[in-house]
Amino acid sequence: MEKALYHSLGKDDADHDHQMGSAYQKWLSKRASKAKLGFKDKLHDWRTVDFLDIFLENDKGGKGYLNSKEQRKLLTDAGITMMKTFEIVKQDKYMNFEQISSLLDQMLPQDTLTHRVMTLFQYYDRQESSDGRLTGFVHQDTLIRSLTEHGVSEEDMYIFISPFKRNDHKIEYHRVIEQLYPDDLPPSMM
Repeated sequence: MEKALYHSLGKDDADHDHQMGSAYQKWLSKRASKAKLGFKDKLHDWRTVDFLDIFLENDKGGKGYLNSKEQRKLLTDAGITMMKTFEIVKQDKYMNFEQISSLLDQMLPQDTLTHRVMTLFQYYDRQESSDGRLTGFVHQDTLIRSLTEHGVSEEDMYIFISPFKRNDHKIEYHRVIEQLYPDDLPPSMM
């Protein structure tokens, strides 16, 4: 059986409960399977890894929990306003990985996150099109500028953007979203 970039591995692969095709999806699946998160079976692999990475980034000293300052930073890094964090985060209360992930998932569900990203792409698409209509493309400089603002290094940027580059310097953002947020949940969980 010939396998394309987006083609699933199939049922013969015993290491995978659900279908995936790209190296990124395999990497996500492997990292997500190792995460100690009680409700990860209800999350996409990318969301579980997102929770894990943002927790580890904010857990100064690798304590396994976050103090109130670290909780506020994690929540703002994830897209929650600072004012909202002051309402939610309790002073001198600690949260572990499971607790902060559950809170963040309640405040910003994974479907909302993907919708926000699509809306942002569409905003730039309308800004860049000559008549304000959606084209399905944004200029690659727009994507590079946005990712740079979010801390993506120049080397990572090159690796990330390479598969999406076109001669006209446009990026088809539906393909980017398809790769960043793969649909890896079994149908019963969606």
